Amino acid sequence: MIIYDARAAPIGEHCDAQNKTGIKRCEHTFYSKGDPATKWQTVTYSSRKDIIDWQINFPRKGGDATAVFLLTGATIMILSPELPRDKRLDFIKLLLANAAETNPQFIPLGHYDWTSSRTDTEFMIRASRKK
Repeated sequence: MIIYDARAAPIGEHCDAQNKTGIKRCEHTFYSKGDPATKWQTVTYSSRKDIIDWQINFPRKGGDATAVFLLTGATIMILSPELPRDKRLDFIKLLLANAAETNPQFIPLGHYDWTSSRTDTEFMIRASRKK
């Protein structure tokens, strides 16, 4: 899944061949047009029918937060369409607050469990399909 915006452009896309169980891993790297040193990365695991796991990593400082919100918001819209449009920003804020916790929780939404974490330099938001 690639989402283009005036503030972000893909640097690279790499997809592995499907494994024996039919799962494929794709990695997309984006950079900020305003600050080329700032990069975001998404990793998606998908089967022939569904996205199994989606993850975005982005820097805690610098860059354009709008692009991160657009990428994450669009993914929430695709993976959990039951969340109303006006609640997506609140959900992203919840995920960012969850990342600050010592033991981040999994937050169920539709067919996915969402979680987040952070290090000194970056945030990670992840959605995993419920089994």
